[in-house]
Amino acid sequence: MRRSNRSPLWRLPSAREVEEEFDFHLAMHMRELTEAGLDEDEARRRAQARFGDRARHAAACRRLATGRNRRWRLGQLFSEQVDDLQFVGRQLRRRPFDGILLLGMLALGLGATAAVGALVLDILWQPPPFDQPHELVTLWEQETTRGLGKNVVSPASFMIWRDQLTSLEGLAAFNTMPANLGGAVLQSTDGAQPTADSAAAGPSAPAVADASGSPPQRVPARWVTEGYFQLLGRTPWIGRFFDADDMLEGAPPTVVLSHDLWRQRFGGRRDAVGDTAVVDGVAHTIIGVLPPGVDFAMGGAYSPYGDAAVLYRPLPIYEQWRQPRGRWMLLVGRLADGVDVAAAQAQLETVWSRHAVEHPEFYDGWRGRVVSFSEHLREPLRMPLLALFGALVLVLTMVWINASSLLVARTIGRLQELRVRSALGAGRARILRQLVVEGMALAAASTLGAWFVARALFALAQTQLPPQLVGGALSLGSTPLWPLVVALGALSALVLGVLSALPVLRRLGPVGTTRGASASPGAQGLRSALVFGQMVVALVLLVGAGLMLRTVVQLLRVDPGFDRTAGISFAVSPPTMLDDARIFGFYDRLLGDLESLPEVAAAGAVSHLPLTGAGAATLVWAADRAEPPTSEQSVADVRIVDGAYFDALGIPLIEGRDVANARTDAPGEVVVSRSLARQLWPGQSAIGRSLVVAWGDGGPREIVGVVGDVHHTALDAAARAAIYFPQVQERESRMSIVLRLETARRGGAGRSGAQALAVFGPEIRHLVARIDPNVPIDALQAIGTVVDGALARERFLARILLAFAAVALLLAAFGVYGVSLLRVRERRREIGVRLALGAAPGQVVGRFLGGALRLVVAAALVGLALAVVLGQAIESLLFEVEAGDPLVLAGTAGLLALTALLATLGPARRAARIEPSVSLRDE
Repeated sequence: MRRSNRSPLWRLPSAREVEEEFDFHLAMHMRELTEAGLDEDEARRRAQARFGDRARHAAACRRLATGRNRRWRLGQLFSEQVDDLQFVGRQLRRRPFDGILLLGMLALGLGATAAVGALVLDILWQPPPFDQPHELVTLWEQETTRGLGKNVVSPASFMIWRDQLTSLEGLAAFNTMPANLGGAVLQSTDGAQPTADSAAAGPSAPAVADASGSPPQRVPARWVTEGYFQLLGRTPWIGRFFDADDMLEGAPPTVVLSHDLWRQRFGGRRDAVGDTAVVDGVAHTIIGVLPPGVDFAMGGAYSPYGDAAVLYRPLPIYEQWRQPRGRWMLLVGRLADGVDVAAAQAQLETVWSRHAVEHPEFYDGWRGRVVSFSEHLREPLRMPLLALFGALVLVLTMVWINASSLLVARTIGRLQELRVRSALGAGRARILRQLVVEGMALAAASTLGAWFVARALFALAQTQLPPQLVGGALSLGSTPLWPLVVALGALSALVLGVLSALPVLRRLGPVGTTRGASASPGAQGLRSALVFGQMVVALVLLVGAGLMLRTVVQLLRVDPGFDRTAGISFAVSPPTMLDDARIFGFYDRLLGDLESLPEVAAAGAVSHLPLTGAGAATLVWAADRAEPPTSEQSVADVRIVDGAYFDALGIPLIEGRDVANARTDAPGEVVVSRSLARQLWPGQSAIGRSLVVAWGDGGPREIVGVVGDVHHTALDAAARAAIYFPQVQERESRMSIVLRLETARRGGAGRSGAQALAVFGPEIRHLVARIDPNVPIDALQAIGTVVDGALARERFLARILLAFAAVALLLAAFGVYGVSLLRVRERRREIGVRLALGAAPGQVVGRFLGGALRLVVAAALVGLALAVVLGQAIESLLFEVEAGDPLVLAGTAGLLALTALLATLGPARRAARIEPSVSLRDE
């Protein structure tokens, strides 16, 4: 290009042209004067005097000439680009299949990369939708002895930190639990409870109707302390937020609605503020509505405490909370001016050390932790999303390689034409511009298609991505797609233009050479290198997909501790303000009526269904021994059960009995898991023994049964110890109902989950409504769906990586096929000579297959090494599988070799069928 800039085509000699023009006019005027009778010296003097200041005029003329040359140059360049674009159009019309293939590959690759890139930017880099989000932090309690990274916080810790942490401008606590919205008012705002007679008679008649007029529904409701919304920097859409008066014990019940709930249930009426909303049977006054997109979830590991909510209630602070007991709060705070996370952590440790000394029985083995709000939300999402984006970048790289290979092949086939252009005077710069314009035109056309592909894939991803990869706190769609599509299109234009043009310029030779359109060894090496790169990338993706598939298989082999084909489940929540007798009566009647249904073998209830979140936990120790230090006490998940829960879910009873028939007046009876029994009494029976539980009244509990271990939180984590309390002794109003069908008990296939829901769903809703029309049901699902939900992230990654790997393998096969076919065409004369000299067709086929196998072996060595290295980065996503798993490595390498050999076989067989006389005559 620098050489071309010095050529007359690009830079006309304007200075010399001006001087020559001045000399010409001066000479003409001098001739006129000499013909009039003046001598030569006098004629020159008068002519120069007439011209005036020649230097000034020459400078002005040079400026004019330079502008003219620039206009000529731009016009010439524009004309050339128009010609080149018209030529591209003729090429595409002449060979439409190649053009459609190129445009389709590029559009899909660019569009998919832009869509996933926008998702990654939205989730990992877009700030949360709050004022000054970098100042927001979350505070946790961390159990150092058992390696728990983040745990919910005790109310005592919240109150101490709120009062003593000067590094925080504000601190608020919250907790999310389901609530019933709508239905009858069972308690008035003056706190009057239903009487025993009314409880026996059934649901209370509605004294105040819900203002929406809609049927009752179960919604996630968040209890928040004073200043919660102000801490996030939000203002109400309409109405107001909670103030100090709303937080007083005994204050009239109030509620704040999310924007979505306000629109869906109250029609978006601005006069809805001041209306009544019945929440858990209590009439609440609606005082405000949130602006759109304010709420957030704290991650699936903290369900239900941190679930996103649509309804907000005030959470008063009680002085008795200063006595440390229980952990159930989530905290969000805002840093003071000039304070960073490290400084806040340092002050928290100082405050922690003081109150840990005052209550060692509660804080021994624990510490406080400050985490950036954005970091907390994105930490569990970063690795899966980056793995997804990395896989897509590898696929895009393969698309570029494949497109470049096709363009190189097309350009090499045009060598004779390019040599004619060169012989007619086109310089290398001109030919380079033409080839670059062709590549850029294809990339630009594909960019337009990529825009539509990206929009479609982005809309699909918003609905299909599992929640574990999205994060409830982060909104999708804030990153515009078009800049990503344009940037990728420009990069593709550069890559394709340069890669398709540079190799050709080195091989421009004289017209009519005997090599014709055949490529030099350098061209063959370039194509082989491109195919080599394709196979390496394809192998890396195949290994990644294989590792994730192995992870899913290993997770499916994990025994969750219950029968995943047991039946169906749903959740109900009678109002929490009802007395114990009415709560127990509701569940006794509900479970009894459910067991009377056809095909229902057993019905039970549990406070927290397995694999749907962390739930509650407590400390336990053997009552027949001295109380150990807190750090040495066992931690057990807490579940409240009712009815035939263990039978309904298929949890094996190892010894003893369950607590289905426990009485309220009997001493505390519990069932424990096998792992807890082994921890406390290894090698001995736990039946009849007592343990102390830091739950409820904190008294000793007698173990009446031992059941199998259940994975309550996740399949990829060891089953934790668990303790099961009977509902009649530890009341819980919100329960999940489990129904075991007769077909599941007999071991038959029975109905599928969808069929069971279709058959029993309407009957269940009618039955619950008959018992109490104010109690809605939700989460109606098959038990197998619960397990599928626990594997949603791994299955999604496995499917998407498998799809990427299949595309990459197909592209690699196409590349191998194309290179093999080009080699057959280029070596047609050589193959004809070999066959004429007696070579067998099988030898020709074996020669091509051997060349492909050597290339595959080289690519496998590099690809497997690279896959093992990259696999270390995603080990956190794997379960019981190592990055260097020999089965995956051997299987993927074998699949790549088989694909390459099959892709080579067709061209090789075509080579073996070449007629020597025909090939030599054609040459």
